[in-house]
Amino acid sequence: MESGGRFTEKVLYIYRKQLEEANLIVVNKVDLVEDSKLQSLCLTITREFPNKEVLTVSARSGMGLEDWFERITLLNQPSSEAMPLDYQIYAEGEALLGWLNATVQANSTGGFVPDELLSTLAIGVQSRLNQESIEVAHLKMTLTPDKGLGDIAAISLVRNDLVPELSMTLPDKVNSGQLLMNLRAEAAPDQLKAAVSGALEEKTRSNPELSLQVEHIEYFRPGKPQPTYRDIFPQTA
Repeated sequence: MESGGRFTEKVLYIYRKQLEEANLIVVNKVDLVEDSKLQSLCLTITREFPNKEVLTVSARSGMGLEDWFERITLLNQPSSEAMPLDYQIYAEGEALLGWLNATVQANSTGGFVPDELLSTLAIGVQSRLNQESIEVAHLKMTLTPDKGLGDIAAISLVRNDLVPELSMTLPDKVNSGQLLMNLRAEAAPDQLKAAVSGALEEKTRSNPELSLQVEHIEYFRPGKPQPTYRDIFPQTA
């Protein structure tokens, strides 16, 4: 197996607990993985989480999706004991993850290609995060033209060492559109803002006709989880 990302143990604790809680674990993008590596991954998941059902799918090609959807439709949630959870470690892991959500209005007198804009911005953010050795949990962006039939361009990044991938494309020029961005990474929120702002500024410097106006931005760390406890009292005669 190849080594994964550089997340700290407390962040990985959150990820492992999410897998532990799941009844069904779905491995996506199997069309991009060699058979030997996929088999090794599934064996590792089965070893680490022996009571979980593992499915392999490719959302892009459609492989395995029918079986997955059928399992979701027919799956009954079994009753089970609540899994053990260290809320202190979980809270500390959450506190290490920064979130950023932004809405950006894009306008250009000469027009711009949504696919190219998203790719350039994603690579710009990725490069700045890599320079700071910041591990990405996910970066997702969509561009919706102000005029059109509702089509969008979409791009995502789920690992620092991967190339941002366009999942929906708009290869023709548009004059304006709304860009939505969601970024989660193991870093201080201010660092995420700096990476996003730097990528936006660099893009407009290289294309003076293009305006990227930030209409809304929020960057934060999740608060400490507040578990709800239920006391069960014995019935009295």
